[in-house]
Amino acid sequence: PACGLGACHGYWRRPARCNSVCVIETYRGQGIGLGLMRQAESWALQRGTCDIRLSVWNFNETAIRLYKELGYEIRTHEMGKRIGLIENLQPTETPSAPATSPV
Repeated sequence: PACGLGACHGYWRRPARCNSVCVIETYRGQGIGLGLMRQAESWALQRGTCDIRLSVWNFNETAIRLYKELGYEIRTHEMGKRIGLIENLQPTETPSAPATSPV
């Protein structure tokens, strides 16, 4: 759907977006990630959304397993490619205002 909107029972609503979930390694396996995701879902429901979206690194099998257990499904694939080293990047110039011509 256009503009990141999704149909929720016939109404158009913005989906909630879970940008980052992290549990310190020492505390993993204790249900903290599960609790955080349930809290995120509750927060989203209280705000009237009916869809929550997230991204997860392909190598993060533990997180992927958790999300699948919670009912999340793969809907899209995001791809990326490194094309240079950070040291080789040049700062971008600030764009100048367009030249105006006299009327």
